[in-house]
Amino acid sequence: MHALRALSIIGLGASAFAMAADPEVPMRAPFTLTLHVDKERYYEENIGAMPYVHEGGVYLMKGDRFGVSLEVTDGKLQRISYQPEFEKADVTFEFRQEVDANTAGMMMLTIHNRTSHQLRMKALMTVPGRKNAAETRIIPVEPGLTSFESWPHPIVKLLLHEIEIGH
Repeated sequence: MHALRALSIIGLGASAFAMAADPEVPMRAPFTLTLHVDKERYYEENIGAMPYVHEGGVYLMKGDRFGVSLEVTDGKLQRISYQPEFEKADVTFEFRQEVDANTAGMMMLTIHNRTSHQLRMKALMTVPGRKNAAETRIIPVEPGLTSFESWPHPIVKLLLHEIEIGH
């Protein structure tokens, strides 16, 4: 997915994205996202219909726990699709916010790679109080292993894109 397209999608208002979305793309139902900013303050945002996976990008929000299937042909990733059955997924994602006396606001991403390929990807995130998406790093996830990423601040939306497989 072209980086400029990814930036525009992650920053779009949910209703604008929903209108443009393919009716075949599995979407989250609209909801109110609540994030801890610190021990005492919260951030809330109304989220409209948002895809799990769209045009090769994986969209994550606090509380997500889902998987994707990978279609690989001749050593190249051809397609990524939402897998509604977590146990059957090639790759699973869990995105949560840690909230305790020491880590209020910290975001944690767990990626479990059940394939025989290394996974490489780029990421964009939106955070409370900022309109533009910011780039962030995701370390490659080796075959059969689990990767853990964390950020010391709340994240509204996280987009994993330009996902590639390696050997």
